Amino acid sequence: MKKEKNKETDKKIQELEDKVKEAEEMRLRALADYQNLQRRTIKEKEELSYLLVASLIHQVIEVKEDLERFLENEKNEGIKSILDKLNSVLAERGVEELEVQPGNDFNPEFMEAITALEGKGDNKRNKVIELIQKGYKLEAGKVIRNAKVIVGK
Repeated sequence: MKKEKNKETDKKIQELEDKVKEAEEMRLRALADYQNLQRRTIKEKEELSYLLVASLIHQVIEVKEDLERFLENEKNEGIKSILDKLNSVLAERGVEELEVQPGNDFNPEFMEAITALEGKGDNKRNKVIELIQKGYKLEAGKVIRNAKVIVGK
């Protein structure tokens, strides 16, 4: 009789230990899921913030370039002062122009080829012939607008 009670007790103890182990595994899985959700949420928040900033900067850059085009035709110190201030604000926010010059190798990571023209000699093949529109990046190195170029073929 005592052996039967011991077996029943041992069986109940084993069942309880199994339930505790199962509950602990569920708790660890839930904790891991929660931590993954936190990481994903932070990453999505950062990406959304970046997209909002990039969108605003893109619009500001268009205004900056309109001012630059105006200054090419007109010499106006007031507009030049505004443009300098705008360049300063963009620089403070980490916006940098991409270094693209005629003769540089074409790099599709931060350049967009508008068209390809026949270059003179092999030294023009896959080289930037002309910069049509400047490109910009944020200090983190993320391109917010590709430079538009004409490439030699």
